Amino acid sequence: MSRLSRLWRMFYTMLYISAFTFGGGFVLVSLMKKKYVDEYGWLSEEEMLDLTALAQSSPGAIAVNAAILTGYRMEGILGVIASVLGTVIPPVTTLSVISLCYGIFRDSPLVQAVLKGMQAGVAAVICDVVLDLSGKVVKTKVKVKGKGELAHYALAPTATAEVAEDTATEDTAEVSEG
Repeated sequence: MSRLSRLWRMFYTMLYISAFTFGGGFVLVSLMKKKYVDEYGWLSEEEMLDLTALAQSSPGAIAVNAAILTGYRMEGILGVIASVLGTVIPPVTTLSVISLCYGIFRDSPLVQAVLKGMQAGVAAVICDVVLDLSGKVVKTKVKVKGKGELAHYALAPTATAEVAEDTATEDTAEVSEG
């Protein structure tokens, strides 16, 4: 694939995702993962997880931060421009139209009902992202010394595993919760 066609696809992908998602940056990031990792294979899951963590910890909107980081990772400065433009055009257009017609939208029971209904869908998508990305952080199955087998899957910040001095098996570990 040529660089120009990849840049176009990045722009179009971000434009499409940004135009048809509702619920904020985490929803957009989950769809970016599905496109860039699962469908196109442009990034590995580990890279996407790292870029998501950087986007979340950086100041600003996570959607724009993620677009900047993924765009730069894949195509440098031109990738940043393509991704960011694709990300910001739909919300800027939508907000411009809404601001022109604010009085009509503000009091419409139909619009209020649609927005209430979208909240459940947004919550489900965010839960999907959390479960999907946190599954990549899961470390290992450990055996708690003196207690038998325990399938203990812990996220790195919440538990540390210290290798026990057991000469019988190398899989034995002792878990101390912090």
